[in-house]
Amino acid sequence: TSGEKSLEKPNATLFLSLYPLYTDSSKGSLSHFFCSVFITEQTVESSILKMINEVSMFMKSEVMSSIEKNPVHSNSTVMAFLIELLDEILAIINESKVLEDQGQEAKGEAQEAVICNALIAFWEFYQNIELRFRQLEGMGHRKIKAAKFEEKSASSNKTVSFEEKIVLSLMKKMRTWFCEGRRGVLVDCLFLLLKNSKDEALAAISQEYIWTSWNSNESEEVLSEMEAAANYLSRGNFSNALGHLKKAIDLDPMHAEARNRLSTVLFMMNDFKESEKEAIKVTELEPRHFGALNGLAMIRMKEGDYSTALKYLKQVASINPWMNASVLRRNMAVCQAALTASMM
Repeated sequence: TSGEKSLEKPNATLFLSLYPLYTDSSKGSLSHFFCSVFITEQTVESSILKMINEVSMFMKSEVMSSIEKNPVHSNSTVMAFLIELLDEILAIINESKVLEDQGQEAKGEAQEAVICNALIAFWEFYQNIELRFRQLEGMGHRKIKAAKFEEKSASSNKTVSFEEKIVLSLMKKMRTWFCEGRRGVLVDCLFLLLKNSKDEALAAISQEYIWTSWNSNESEEVLSEMEAAANYLSRGNFSNALGHLKKAIDLDPMHAEARNRLSTVLFMMNDFKESEKEAIKVTELEPRHFGALNGLAMIRMKEGDYSTALKYLKQVASINPWMNASVLRRNMAVCQAALTASMM
């Protein structure tokens, strides 16, 4: 069952996947937390729940501490809403405690449901922080379902400066969490969930976290170039999108997702040779990048190399069987049929 999936014991560097969040306030206590989690816990689900619980408690303490230092803003409806979201996350995680007395099979299924709800609830918190951040930064709006948050934030004009400071702080910490998570335990756990889950909703939210981790970067300049590229791409301006992605890569040659987007734009411009080169570089930086592997398969199919394309598609299926599952199966069938026909 899903509750029996084992997590390989990670090396010491993986314990630091959230370390930068805590260095100022806990002086390194997080490494001890991760040691205790991964030495005593045996399942992927319980490990992720502990991570989300710890980060949610930290975020709540940040908000509460800021309000305590600025009591004049204690009635901020935006801050109250963020605390409400975090309390919902913590309440969901507490549900997992009642599973301990259940049988292993029932426990596994129930725990998978709990982790799905926890991931979705934490995702809502992150999306609301991002929405408010983008409003403060004057960026364009993404399609984020956060009407409740917009309504509450609109009624808080008296505390904009205070809220801005808190939102910027939380957004910075969330970006750090996703950036460090890309190199640590978080994404490793999510990939195991993605590979083994039988729940479509859990697979979908796991993919959202993985993509967000890949998209994250410590540099504001890199993020700005990526944002500009996305805006141009949405308007079909491939040339300008290409230019901004190349600038992002110049700023951070190790940022795999910038290269993946560059590969995608080149593919859309029918420059398959250069697109393939970039996609290969992506897989060298992120061997589990199912998007880049799928892109390589599409290029090989375009070139009539169905044998290599099938190998890439099988890699995608082994890493992320939920990635456009029906399309993935159809492409595998097309490749197999072409190979069979060539042998007749």
